[in-house]
Amino acid sequence: MIGLCIFGLSSGFGFTGSTTLLSQSKNANFGFYHGAYGLGGITAPICIALTKNLVGDFRKVYLLYVILFIALGIYTLLRRLPQLHGSNEKISLKGIKDAFKDSNFSTFLTLLILYSSTEIGVITWAGTVINEKHLSVYTSYTLFWVTFTLSRFITSFIEKVFKFLFRVNALILLFVFIGIFLFRNPVFFVISGLFLGPLFPYIQKNGVSQVKKEHFTIFNGATYAFTSLGGNIASTIMGVVIEKNVVVAMLVPMIILFAVEYISFKTGRGK
Repeated sequence: MIGLCIFGLSSGFGFTGSTTLLSQSKNANFGFYHGAYGLGGITAPICIALTKNLVGDFRKVYLLYVILFIALGIYTLLRRLPQLHGSNEKISLKGIKDAFKDSNFSTFLTLLILYSSTEIGVITWAGTVINEKHLSVYTSYTLFWVTFTLSRFITSFIEKVFKFLFRVNALILLFVFIGIFLFRNPVFFVISGLFLGPLFPYIQKNGVSQVKKEHFTIFNGATYAFTSLGGNIASTIMGVVIEKNVVVAMLVPMIILFAVEYISFKTGRGK
């Protein structure tokens, strides 16, 4: 347990730090960034399985992680990284309070929390309602992660085609979720990956472009902290309800998506 906490802490620092670094770029491609993260998630189980088969002892799989962390450390030491804007400024309680008072900061953070709650809730519980007549749960999740990841890689292209990417995707997802929970057809779950994938990087990119530079670090830290919390709450609520009524459980992500659409229209942000 202690090892897992240390592992989570280190990876959390790395992910938040790299996002903060990416936000300094003039042409930050958040879609490609999150797509690469998803691709790592797809290939990691394969690497673990191969390593375990070769060495036999599962504990030695962690040697692979040690090698990867050392390689990453050496890379960051040798690589010349750009200076972060406002990196010399101290983060104080007053600074955090001022950040949350900023309308752009609070609005985009709320949109990210609500979206993540929907995403995590649906991904967590879709497997329990899927009818395996057409596709197995394993195949459904595999195809979902493929469509989810690929759509993130092409987020920049998609946002050029659809002027209101966030609102269009959220609206389509409302109907797709009905298909998942009402008809229990895994095809709807696979399709949802196409529309869920681009949303987080798209909202994050728009948020970073409008949040004050001195709040970049706080925004990125709050993004991953609160989106994880929101996702856990949503998935827990769905888990309690789904045992009694699947259709009622479906209302949880749908209500959240309605809230997302309302905030987007009301504030004019996250289009």
